[in-house]
Amino acid sequence: AAILVCWHGKSLVPLHFLRDKNMAGMISTSRTGQLQGAFWARYGWRIVRGSAKKREGILALREAMRLLREGQSFALTPDGPKGPRCKAQGGVVYMASNAPAVILPVGIAASRAWNLSSWDRHMIPKPFAHVHFHMAAPLRLPPDIPKNEVAHWLQVIEDAIEAAEREAERRVL
Repeated sequence: AAILVCWHGKSLVPLHFLRDKNMAGMISTSRTGQLQGAFWARYGWRIVRGSAKKREGILALREAMRLLREGQSFALTPDGPKGPRCKAQGGVVYMASNAPAVILPVGIAASRAWNLSSWDRHMIPKPFAHVHFHMAAPLRLPPDIPKNEVAHWLQVIEDAIEAAEREAERRVL
């Protein structure tokens, strides 16, 4: 199983590129998340409903871990759902280390795009824009990473996504 990771502000592109590819994603239980989940499901994505609220988040994490152990690939935005922008949170390290699953860092760039004024500066490619979806080399995290090493692995993941972003930007021009 694999965990594809990109920044929250670029999540519309994987929705399209990976439609009907047996991917799963975690979507908020909020009203906006309900609409988003229905949209993603129409594109063939399997949806796990989660929340930043502790109980709902734990239940969603358990379901995601079960799916990963069964071989289901997953897409996550490690800086979502509320940020801070481009700063990975610990859930991705926990999942990759304990499932276990490889992490596939993704960088996304568009030759022309709108950027929303939201916290994540969500990117929407403009019509006829060239879009590059760059998947970097897989990251294999060791099993059962202790809490005192999580920050190190978060930095490794952030650096890998940022390198993939730079490569996507280089290739889209």
